[in-house]
Amino acid sequence: MSMQLSEQEQVRRNALAEMKALGINPYPPEEYKVNAYADEIHKQFPGDNGLFQDVSLAGRIMSRRIMGAA
Repeated sequence: MSMQLSEQEQVRRNALAEMKALGINPYPPEEYKVNAYADEIHKQFPGDNGLFQDVSLAGRIMSRRIMGAA
């Protein structure tokens, strides 16, 4: 089974190969300082909502339900 690449995909793959040949990492990991995890917050969150602190979480949004004016 042969996969045909479009012209744009070929151009992009060639550019990627050139970057790698120059020793450039095309996908550098971005540093994001995380100081809390969701499960820790969930377990340790007090019943008092007046206690807030700055936290940095990392993750992804799995779904959004936008209801508008409903």
